[in-house]
Amino acid sequence: MKSNMTLIYLLIGIALLTYVGMPLLIKNTLRIRARPAMSPATPTHFDESVQQFFAASAARLATLRFEQAAVFTIEQATPGVTSHVALWLNRGAGQAAAVNVMISRGGDKPNRLKRYVEFLTRVQEGVSVTTNNSSNLGAFKKTRGCDSLSAQHLHDLTHLYRLHLWREEKFAGKSAPRCLPAPGSEVSWFADLFEESIKRQLDTGYLQYTGGDVYVPTLPGAYFMTWAELPPMKPLRRSAEDSRAEAQVCQAADIPFAPPANVRVITETPPGGGHNTPPMRKVA
Repeated sequence: MKSNMTLIYLLIGIALLTYVGMPLLIKNTLRIRARPAMSPATPTHFDESVQQFFAASAARLATLRFEQAAVFTIEQATPGVTSHVALWLNRGAGQAAAVNVMISRGGDKPNRLKRYVEFLTRVQEGVSVTTNNSSNLGAFKKTRGCDSLSAQHLHDLTHLYRLHLWREEKFAGKSAPRCLPAPGSEVSWFADLFEESIKRQLDTGYLQYTGGDVYVPTLPGAYFMTWAELPPMKPLRRSAEDSRAEAQVCQAADIPFAPPANVRVITETPPGGGHNTPPMRKVA
């Protein structure tokens, strides 16, 4: 009986340490850079597994009339994480696609790789639609004006693109002008989108600004983001997203596979990078 009670107390202690202590650790250690270094890269210099994923994705995207616009590496947006990105554009349809390989380094532990492709349609009214096949939902809170779907089981990029076509018509409409980077400014454009996604979390209360390009979790944000990645919330969130993706895949199957044509495309030239106009909220 005594040993059983000891085990119960031990389990309670572990739960408290995880669900109460871990968010405090995240609060005190997590630093997110909204303008991380994005350096041009050559795919042949990547590890073999990264090269293979890039090559397989390139073959499929080329058949979908996307053209590679830039390849770059993002360093230390969050501690211990390096991302390799190939940005592809379909200027005729006003769409972008990003091939991503995220490498997380955990000290003595083996590196963890996450590979996924994301299609993006950004329209002039500030609405953006993204469709990816990442298994990672992320811990940020969803915001207005950005509809994102993780369809992790759609490994065939043709099927993922078909789903995106249905989603962009539903959430962005057919007539809204699409926004793409001006030629030569693709990496800066991507950097602005990345920074914009971080700044949106100010309004959710998840992040606060500390100066420079650094953002940190608020106390509530640290708890919400940490709990989102722990059971039971993580599997519940994944299950809900899978159900949402399955429903949309079924709806997308009823429409012809027809990328948009004769759309109005507006080229955006980054205005020197959003880091020159930091948000007003700043941690004292």
